Amino acid sequence: MRKLSKVSFWSMVVSALLWLYSGYLWVNTSALFKDLQMPVHSFPSEEIAREWQSEVAATERWNARAQCGLKLFGYATLVLAFMAIGSYSIANIQSSRARKN
Repeated sequence: MRKLSKVSFWSMVVSALLWLYSGYLWVNTSALFKDLQMPVHSFPSEEIAREWQSEVAATERWNARAQCGLKLFGYATLVLAFMAIGSYSIANIQSSRARKN
């Protein structure tokens, strides 16, 4: 069986944790998406309209967090895939060199 170096192992562990955390962020914040298409003039009072606008702003912040989490999830997946491919390639090179010697 091929052995990974300590640096490769720990970088893969960190990448996997980043991947899991970004997936957690994405799932939790995307569950909070809301439909924000209600026109302001349909509210009976200004106080309710202000409350709705503050809720809209809060939801937009959650949407931005979800998009950030999704991007982070994608980048972490790419990094994890490249780390796995790279460490497997390095292990193959090292084992072929060991067989030659």
